[in-house]
Amino acid sequence: RVVEAANRNAWKYHLSFPPLRWAAHGVLRAGGALAPDRMLRQFDWLYGHDVTRQAG
Repeated sequence: RVVEAANRNAWKYHLSFPPLRWAAHGVLRAGGALAPDRMLRQFDWLYGHDVTRQAG
């Protein structure tokens, strides 16, 4: 699941065409500034996981 999430996000940060990269990064910056919690919430399933808690 972690690898799938990384692959889905990769395009956002590895665009080779500069004008498209600048536009996409501008949208990401604006989204992060306007709704910072939303950007982080997409990874709650990962960072909210308690590795010290026993399964079951």
